[in-house]
Amino acid sequence: MVEQPRSSQADGHTEEVDLAALFQALWDGKWWIISTTLVAALVAVLYALWLPDKYTASALVAPVSEGVGGGLSAMASQYGGLATLAGVNMGAGK
Repeated sequence: MVEQPRSSQADGHTEEVDLAALFQALWDGKWWIISTTLVAALVAVLYALWLPDKYTASALVAPVSEGVGGGLSAMASQYGGLATLAGVNMGAGK
């Protein structure tokens, strides 16, 4: 006599999963899965083509600072305060 594995549940169900049976069920229903996926993909493509084209653009414009110099000197002035906080002397005070 083969003994069933005991479960902690009162209704007699085990918590084991038979992966072979699961894969067999998926393999048996493969045509249903494939056809459902293809129909859903076709509906999604048709809906995307049916939508009207909508293009939007946005831009953020900031004023140019009117300080003397630009480019690298502006970047150095930005990070000069940070360097001073770190204790590095950039030589700007001479």
